Amino acid sequence: MNSSETPGRYEAEPPLVIVTGFGPFPGVTDNPSEMLLRELERAQMSDGLRHEFVLLETAYRHVSDRVAELLARRPAVVIHLGYISTAAMLCLECRATSKRSTSHPDVTGFTPYTKTPPTVLENRRVNFTELLTELAAAGIPAQLSHDAGTYVCNHTYFTVLNAIRHAGLQTKALFVHIPMVSELEAPRAGVMGLATMAEGVRLIARRMAGVG
Repeated sequence: MNSSETPGRYEAEPPLVIVTGFGPFPGVTDNPSEMLLRELERAQMSDGLRHEFVLLETAYRHVSDRVAELLARRPAVVIHLGYISTAAMLCLECRATSKRSTSHPDVTGFTPYTKTPPTVLENRRVNFTELLTELAAAGIPAQLSHDAGTYVCNHTYFTVLNAIRHAGLQTKALFVHIPMVSELEAPRAGVMGLATMAEGVRLIARRMAGVG
């Protein structure tokens, strides 16, 4: 029996990375984040990682249930992808709030109603400076954002950060807002190709998981 066959010795599983995107929502029939999710699923992620790809409904109640299910898998990293029309490059969201839009319904027609002051959650587990440096070195346009909006994207981010904090999990989570994809619109400022976006997400996943 050689050393690799020693009883009780097992190879550690590669870190699990879960990537999510969103389906359509009012005003957006073809969601670029779903397209990016499918591109990542087709081309796969990186060696040394396990990965799962999950499409979320753009609905508050659906997201709340699914986040709990995803975290029950004890992933090392969760990366949420969402489209925002004002993005000109990959936007790495540094914080989330409990604030909800009272004027924009989700895909089910539900509109939140709240008067309570918003709670702010800063994402302190991600080295944003390192990620920006790595993305810049790879030639992938990216910037930091301190405003994830007030729609389902922000709700998702707040929900996952809050759940991680309360459960004492070691999971690192990040929300990345993406711009329009060139596969849907002609090249112009603020439009990126799926291949470039996918390369950026793979790089982010590796760095957050401590692989490569």
